[in-house]
Amino acid sequence: MTELDRRTLLSLLGSAAAAGLAGCAGSIETPREGLTRLLGLVADQTDWLNVLNDVEQTDLYAALTSADPSTPRAVALLAKVLAPRSRLMAFVGYGQVSNRRTVCDGLLRE
Repeated sequence: MTELDRRTLLSLLGSAAAAGLAGCAGSIETPREGLTRLLGLVADQTDWLNVLNDVEQTDLYAALTSADPSTPRAVALLAKVLAPRSRLMAFVGYGQVSNRRTVCDGLLRE
């Protein structure tokens, strides 16, 4: 398993907090729709979920809507969705970045 940095941890905790609102949804949704809603993905980000097969999407959705969303499986699946740094940076609100690290990476501010 890969090491988590602060941004990843915060995004996981944010997802867990958002999962608490899942019970308020009221209507039945597919796991993909639920993940899009829970993770706050916008239209051009929904294809990020394509890295997960149907079973993985169902497992992640079930974990995020459960009482304990921070299971190792849920963390691994969420990391799989947000793994490329361009996705992670977009997810936490940074601008567009390359998936390759450069000399200028130290210029990114928290």
